[in-house]
Amino acid sequence: MRTTLDLPDSLLRELKTRAAQNGQSLKSLLNELIQRAMRMPATPDLAQQATPTLPVLKRLQNPQGEAAKPTPAQSNEQLEDQALQEDMEKLRRIGFIR
Repeated sequence: MRTTLDLPDSLLRELKTRAAQNGQSLKSLLNELIQRAMRMPATPDLAQQATPTLPVLKRLQNPQGEAAKPTPAQSNEQLEDQALQEDMEKLRRIGFIR
């Protein structure tokens, strides 16, 4: 039976190379590879096998082993002020400012 396959150029080059290395025609190599694949047990696609899971986050603990308290929500202005204070403290520690 004849059929037409639409193969990417790179795959066709690999198949032709392998056929030449094995001293066989492209047709016989394709027949062999397809027969071998058909003898393999059918398995679902990896996408179907993998069950998506959410990441597990471990609860943070303080040095005494108690659960850490959540950080209270802050406004953007409060976060900017906190970042500025931390930056200023770092500059003081390295002696860049007093």
